[in-house]
Amino acid sequence: MCLVASAKPKEFKAMEMEILLPDRIEGFRARDGVVNRRLKIGTLSYTLCERKYAKGKQIIKLLLFDFLNADIMYSQAMHNLHEGEAIESDSLVLRPIILDNSLGWESYRRQSGQSQIVLGICHRFFLSMTGDKVDLAMLQSVLNLVPLEKYPNLESIHSEQSRKSN
Repeated sequence: MCLVASAKPKEFKAMEMEILLPDRIEGFRARDGVVNRRLKIGTLSYTLCERKYAKGKQIIKLLLFDFLNADIMYSQAMHNLHEGEAIESDSLVLRPIILDNSLGWESYRRQSGQSQIVLGICHRFFLSMTGDKVDLAMLQSVLNLVPLEKYPNLESIHSEQSRKSN
């Protein structure tokens, strides 16, 4: 589980964010290349990495934000995820996701075939996965490809501090 660290963690450069997303999805082809950018709004800055995949009419889009220098933006993104109750009906699935180092929601609109998973990871990263004509089970399998073990956590920050002090 990720914890809040007192030391300033390393900021990811836009190109480095790619390692935090799957580089391929079996049966899908990468579309539009990888989009990496660093955005600055006043005193806030964040990094974004976007990947799209297609298979016929099925489209999967992954957006990963690193809000290291934009805590307020992370808080706002996560605010609505703490509200509401799980729903499962003939037309809609909406339920929470709780993993070791992340918290979020997954949804599926059965009639339109639109699915979404949003996760806050390590109190810093925000991942949005959307699927068009992709069922929730498929999007969940893509989530399993996300290398959550590569996301920085308190232990890696303390290891870096120890090396520097020795």
